[in-house]
Amino acid sequence: MDLKTQCTVPSTLGHPNGGGTTAQFQRDVLLMLSNALMYNSSEHSVYTMAKEMHAEALGQLGMLLAAQAHAGLVETAPARRKRRREHEPRHVPHKRPH
Repeated sequence: MDLKTQCTVPSTLGHPNGGGTTAQFQRDVLLMLSNALMYNSSEHSVYTMAKEMHAEALGQLGMLLAAQAHAGLVETAPARRKRRREHEPRHVPHKRPH
């Protein structure tokens, strides 16, 4: 996802006709910035700008989503992924002998 796609895909808030949700917009913006980080060298100016923008976007869009949830504009606050704790065992399927 790049800025041009971000502004033309109808399922995002970036589209002139709207239609998307804030959560979809956040996902698309963070995907675009993650791609910039992944596909550019850490010495490149694009990488540096994307890293700064990623941190800023997380904070600003997170606050927007929380405010919308507080105002009742969305059903629930965005779900956060649970992290596996160090003491929780990993599920490893048993291998069958040949």
